[in-house]
Order: sequence, then structure tokens, then C-alpha cells
Amino acid sequence: MPEDIHRERMDAIKNNTIWGQFVVNSSLRINPRITNSHEEFYELRLPKAKNMSST
Repeated sequence: MPEDIHRERMDAIKNNTIWGQFVVNSSLRINPRITNSHEEFYELRLPKAKNMSST
């Protein structure tokens, strides 16, 4: 998939899905294992769960 298509896909995911509410940062990196390919990375902010135990 070309880099510009990847970026469009990532923007659509962030802007048009619930996933976008949790994305803090995203990046597209060259995949060193496969020639001419990229990997999408997302840094997420997870909501604090009020009913979960810390133990």
C-alpha cells in the first residue's frame, strides 16, 4: 500500500471511528521485514476504569 494511502487510512480511522477518541499519537514507519511496506503505530490513552482494583 502506498504511503499516502496509509496516511489517509490512518486519518479516517482517527476521525471517523470511536478509536479516534483514544489515539494520542500515530505514526507510519517503514517495515524493515517487508520491502516497500509500512507499519501503522498508534499511541493510545485508555480511559480510567472506576471499578477496577489496583491489586
